[in-house]
Amino acid sequence: MLKGWFDAFRSNGGPTLYTCSNRTPVVEDIQNVLVYVSFSAIFLAFLIVFPGVRKERLSTFVYVTLSLFIGAVILVSNFGSDWHVAQSSIYTSHYAFSRQKVETGVGVHIGFTGVNITLRAVPKNILLEDINYNERFNWIEATDLKGEYRKALIKGLPYPILTIAEYLSQDLEGFCWGRRYRLAGYYSGFILWVAFSLWLLMNILLCTLPRYGAYCMQLTGGAMLSTNVVFLHLIPRKPLSIPFEGGHLSFRYGWCFWLVLVAGQDSHSVIKTDLVIQPTTFSPDAAIPGPSQDRIDNTIYENDDGDVSTIFNGKRAVSLHSFGKFTQKEAAKKELMPPFNRFSDIPRSIACHRFGEMNTNIQAAAMW
Repeated sequence: MLKGWFDAFRSNGGPTLYTCSNRTPVVEDIQNVLVYVSFSAIFLAFLIVFPGVRKERLSTFVYVTLSLFIGAVILVSNFGSDWHVAQSSIYTSHYAFSRQKVETGVGVHIGFTGVNITLRAVPKNILLEDINYNERFNWIEATDLKGEYRKALIKGLPYPILTIAEYLSQDLEGFCWGRRYRLAGYYSGFILWVAFSLWLLMNILLCTLPRYGAYCMQLTGGAMLSTNVVFLHLIPRKPLSIPFEGGHLSFRYGWCFWLVLVAGQDSHSVIKTDLVIQPTTFSPDAAIPGPSQDRIDNTIYENDDGDVSTIFNGKRAVSLHSFGKFTQKEAAKKELMPPFNRFSDIPRSIACHRFGEMNTNIQAAAMW
């Protein structure tokens, strides 16, 4: 029997049989991937046009790089699931009421709006490669986590994942870890979105009013640090510890927490001396030519302290501002200069003789 074009990979007219399993676990959130690609494209475009920058090249590169880094950190941390994490290698049954024990690695990644629970068989268990799960439970609303837990029971997820979800879904007496994590994520996420708004305003002000842009950068860093403080105080005071056979899960701060802390400190302690514009004030003395207070040589307005006059077109010129100094200097020269004696270089006898002839000539002229 010949098979047609549309009968390939089909058995007895049934649906197509895919011999290769297409079930792959989630390795990264699609929202974070979009953030990575977007900010990488913007930074690459900046590197392309950066050779055309002629002034303040170093400061421009530093501030643009720091601004893109802060923006990427805010968005990635807001959508990320690594604020509070726990990982351990456990030895437990895969399904409830099962006698078979399986050594697997389990991880819990808590974010602002939910928790990701991973379960994967250790590499030495070659026959158990199918044990590779990454399940997400959301808690945007107060009752979302309980509904997610019921769906997980119906779906038949592995026993370790159901155990962790049960710890977080209960809200009775001391079992309030899920509620505390939801409140911490709600308020921390709100403050982090405020930091993102300040970051957008900072970029606008850095292009128009650099001084206020530096102030806005300080506010952005303060908001990011406030996010860490709020999350630190709202998480469960009694640490969550989930025991399993062969190990237990103990929570610690994840890379999102530390990344926001580092970025907030960098933006809060940034040096803004290059962006601050010094206010200019008009002084009446500034219009008068004279020595500069900033010790800048200016041949037009500055005069030598020893000579207050200048040579202009071959003639000596004195400004009105320096006229008083010029007259005082000339008077001092006249007082220190000895009287001019035209006969100082003539011998005394010759001088007396000439002086006598001068008197005789004067008397003769008087007689006439």
